[in-house]
Amino acid sequence: MKKIKLAMISMAIILAVGGAFANLKFDPACAGEEQFWRFGFNTYLPAGEMGIDYICLTDVGVCTYYRPAPITNPNFYVPCRNGIFWTLF
Repeated sequence: MKKIKLAMISMAIILAVGGAFANLKFDPACAGEEQFWRFGFNTYLPAGEMGIDYICLTDVGVCTYYRPAPITNPNFYVPCRNGIFWTLF
């Protein structure tokens, strides 16, 4: 009986740790770059800092953009984070 109980507790711990890792969201590689949000058709405004100035709701659509080559091609923006842009101020 003790072996079964120990096996069940071990299984519960393993499943809890696995579930915690499955729910982690990692920032994309571009998260360290300056983020912009799209305003209108072709206007990009600085977004600020994630969690302080804005958040990305859901995982549908494009939340923020960044410039991969700001010096050589400053008007080229690439999607970075997924979601719906929502300002916090």
